Amino acid sequence: MATGTSQAPFDILGDFFRGAVGMLEDQLEYEDEIAAVCDMFADQQIQALQYFQYAPLPVKRVFFPLHKGMDGFISPKQYEKLYWKPLKKVMLALIDMGVTPFIYTEGRYETRLEQLADVPKGKVLYHFETVDMKEAKRILGNVACISGNLPIALMEFGKKAQVVAYCKYLIDTCAPGGGYIFDFSGSLENTKQENLDAMFDTLDTYK
Repeated sequence: MATGTSQAPFDILGDFFRGAVGMLEDQLEYEDEIAAVCDMFADQQIQALQYFQYAPLPVKRVFFPLHKGMDGFISPKQYEKLYWKPLKKVMLALIDMGVTPFIYTEGRYETRLEQLADVPKGKVLYHFETVDMKEAKRILGNVACISGNLPIALMEFGKKAQVVAYCKYLIDTCAPGGGYIFDFSGSLENTKQENLDAMFDTLDTYK
């Protein structure tokens, strides 16, 4: 699915240097410094991913797990400046190299969809953990491929009929017009066998 891994520059700073609490405090006191550091990290990521121009790979996709961009952790204004702008810089550099960014959003992403739409058409894959997929399809459907949002909790604790109904909802909402990959909200580790069978049966037979 991917032949490379990267991170949003904001997440590099938060995951490896400042921590979640440090990043919350820094957003209040050191916004311009965060912006400068994230721009530097973006340039470093672009340099580290140059192998895509030379390596003979079966597919060219880079996986980005977005750790601290979810609704509520960072304001919309700061998300644009500190999170999205440096991340987009890396994404556009990859697109210029013929590489598809595989953006794996973590947490709720309802308020970020407009920014995610600001990319070249047909060049990005977005996976969602928690979002209104109807809105995601409306805003991103003509721009990027979308995926995800089948709750893993539903697979583990839900009833068969609920799984069937949710699968049909995702197909009805996201499949028209293409640009959709069916997937879970996150990594599936435990599930009821009957729910897994119901999911595959629905995907095979529902039209």
